[in-house]
Amino acid sequence: MNRTFIVFALVLSVLLLSSCESTPSIMGGTIPPNSQQPSATSPGTTVQTAITQPATTSGPSFTISDDLCLIYGYIYKGDRFFLVENTSDKPILEYVLEYIVLDRNGLPLGDSSRAKSSDANLMPGEKKMGKWYGSSGSYAVATVAEISFINGDTWKAKNTDQWVKQVKSSFSLNEYNKQIEGLAEPALKAETASPLHGRYGKVNRNQFSNSDDLTLSLTNNGDKVITRSSFMVLQYDRNGFPVSTSPYDHYVLNDKRTGGSVSIAPGATVDVSDSLFFEAGCEYFKVVVRSLEFSDGSYWDNPYLYEWIIFNTPKYISSD
Repeated sequence: MNRTFIVFALVLSVLLLSSCESTPSIMGGTIPPNSQQPSATSPGTTVQTAITQPATTSGPSFTISDDLCLIYGYIYKGDRFFLVENTSDKPILEYVLEYIVLDRNGLPLGDSSRAKSSDANLMPGEKKMGKWYGSSGSYAVATVAEISFINGDTWKAKNTDQWVKQVKSSFSLNEYNKQIEGLAEPALKAETASPLHGRYGKVNRNQFSNSDDLTLSLTNNGDKVITRSSFMVLQYDRNGFPVSTSPYDHYVLNDKRTGGSVSIAPGATVDVSDSLFFEAGCEYFKVVVRSLEFSDGSYWDNPYLYEWIIFNTPKYISSD
């Protein structure tokens, strides 16, 4: 199997999101790099999430888009990450988010700013993680400000000043610690959604290295030949806390990607491995199928991948 690492990492400061009226937005964050100590709410992490509702004021009302949902977001290594989903019936070309950055005490750092996606190209029902470079502060609150559709239609939020005023006056750090369980259901779906079923192991085959190999026994439960597979792996120490996978991390502290070409017929099982994959301090790990490609040219992307990462990153929880 070819080694095709992309990785994530968890040094997150969290972003609070305001999303579609029909689906309250779940915001997720993860472990700041220098604060991996047990806490009362989540041992070994500072995982924080939140759900926000539309701002309510006595003046002109603020409008929330039904066409693009912000599912969660966070600040990691000074960059802003936002997961969005196209909930309309039309492809989305571009979108603009309005956000407010706050310090570690939840106090706003200046006025709101806007971040524009570049060639989002979101099909109906599709999710994507957007990334914007450079951000100070520890928290940010965001909402959809503008949407441009492929067919030329546009949408703009009204009275975003009311939203800004509401956020600045009512932002609560306490709400962040209450909502991580909201990601539990999609995280579980991520593990069962794929037609490729895997059994995974960690073995040491090199007496000169403390890094173990990742072994994968893969069974195709679908009706198409699988020609390429990609996996996301989270690594944990003996206490179940995240192990840094730097420099392969990208989204969270302990994630790493592997994958490559395979040939798995329907009903068949193949065994593959990735040598010296694990960090020396890794005791436990979790794996999920990230994406698949098939012999007919079609592909499959795990629709719950990012929820799985955010929910599982802070602490190892056995799937058994």
